[in-house]
Amino acid sequence: VGIVYDLGSPQSVSAASIGLLYPGDHTTVALYASDSLTPSSLDSMEKIGTVTTSGTSATVKVTKSVKTQYVLVWLTAMPHADGDQYSGSGYKQAITDLKFTG
Repeated sequence: VGIVYDLGSPQSVSAASIGLLYPGDHTTVALYASDSLTPSSLDSMEKIGTVTTSGTSATVKVTKSVKTQYVLVWLTAMPHADGDQYSGSGYKQAITDLKFTG
């Protein structure tokens, strides 16, 4: 599952601080950079960082200097969480806050 963020114009990105709703076994977050809002596939995007966390926050540090307008935040693993006011129990995650730094 992923969300593409439009930074408005090409910006330097060195890290992303992400607040997560559900703690648990683990959540894996990867960042991808793209020059286009409609890339043809994930393989056409540049993977710029990844992290795995078990808490409710994740800091993804970019592996090399990048300037991009579009950043895909891609969640590839999620913890099992109980049901709540948003959804039933299952493997899930939610982003509560996100900040890119450059």
